Amino acid sequence: MPIVGATPANDGRPDAALHRLSTAAATSLGTVPAMDRSRLCARPGCGAAAVATLTFHYLDRQVWMDNLDEEPDPTGYDLCVRHSEHQGVPLGWVLDDRRTPIIPLRASVAS
Repeated sequence: MPIVGATPANDGRPDAALHRLSTAAATSLGTVPAMDRSRLCARPGCGAAAVATLTFHYLDRQVWMDNLDEEPDPTGYDLCVRHSEHQGVPLGWVLDDRRTPIIPLRASVAS
């Protein structure tokens, strides 16, 4: 039994015309720009951009704070400025902050 309203243009599917329209629109617009994949702080409730990665080794009771790498570390936790500056470690553990310090440049004073 034929579908009411079916034409070769929509093959009887109500969304066929919409699909063709969206595909045509996407083609005419070119490529979709890449999404901003900035990483966020891993602390719950914090949506700030990550600036450092925290990794640790249980057996050695060692914690490392490194600059944020371009690629995410699956064993680390990305932290924002606030949380990386105030990160504590358990008693008996050692925190090794290996981040490169950012030294602000002072503006020269013109005479």
